[in-house]
Amino acid sequence: MQAAATARLGEQILVLVPATEAGERRRKRKRNPFGGLAGLRISKRNYDRRRAGRFKKTFQRWIPHLTAWDATLRLVAAEARIRRRFKPGFVLDDELLGLTTSSTSGTNVVYLHPDRFAQVVKAHKQRPLAIAAFLHGIACHELTHLDGRMGEGHSEAFVAAREDLGHATGHLLPAIAVLVTKVLGLKLKPSQEQKLIAKLERQLARAKAKAGGSSRASAEVKRLTEELAAAHAELAEARAESARVAAAADDNCPSCRTGDTADRVIDLAVAAVRSSPPKGVEPEYLAGFVGRHRSHLRGLVQGALERRRGAGR
Repeated sequence: MQAAATARLGEQILVLVPATEAGERRRKRKRNPFGGLAGLRISKRNYDRRRAGRFKKTFQRWIPHLTAWDATLRLVAAEARIRRRFKPGFVLDDELLGLTTSSTSGTNVVYLHPDRFAQVVKAHKQRPLAIAAFLHGIACHELTHLDGRMGEGHSEAFVAAREDLGHATGHLLPAIAVLVTKVLGLKLKPSQEQKLIAKLERQLARAKAKAGGSSRASAEVKRLTEELAAAHAELAEARAESARVAAAADDNCPSCRTGDTADRVIDLAVAAVRSSPPKGVEPEYLAGFVGRHRSHLRGLVQGALERRRGAGR
């Protein structure tokens, strides 16, 4: 909101200064275009002045990147229970990838080099998980500094703490990938499974329209329905495998493993039903039902798993 207000005022803020002996005049005072939303640190030695000027003039286009960076930091800090207050920022210094600073007033700023971020986004437009890994890695490094290790350098204790934070929050990567996709407006190409499902759905719709009372058309509808169910099952299995990989990123988080296991059970159950659906149950209805009631189903499955573990003890 502060950045939008600044944009409405203009690219730069004109500030009236008191009259001097040389006469009354106005001058432009350098300001952070993001206002209190984020920090901005510009190196005079390691960053071209013209590039810095262009960045400040077009700062609005960097708001999505700032949002993704801030959200990643908040997710990791919340999961690791880091209580220190901070705000995000951009550092324009070609010798830095990230930076964390703390002022005497207690203001903490966690910076990221925006150009490096933009390069990663450009290189991995179709791989949001790679972008998420980039943000997660820098966030873990800088938040380790913020969490009581300011000015200590990169000692063995720091490296161990950073690795622990990375392992403890690795399960956030899929969520960060989804966030990056939405915030940056990435247009992902559909997978082969998704293309096949879309094609089969179109063919099935045409076959149903032509079916009438024809047995031949009914047989075609049945065949397409079976193929569509098999394609949905393959896609669900692929997503379940991705969830298993994400869950394996953190073996020391029982609460996270419980959630991933519940989702995996739901996905596998849906895949099994789609591969051999009961009579009268359409794959589209099943997908819609699971999508609408997934949170309730997750709670039921988690409860059942917890009761089963309790009985096992």
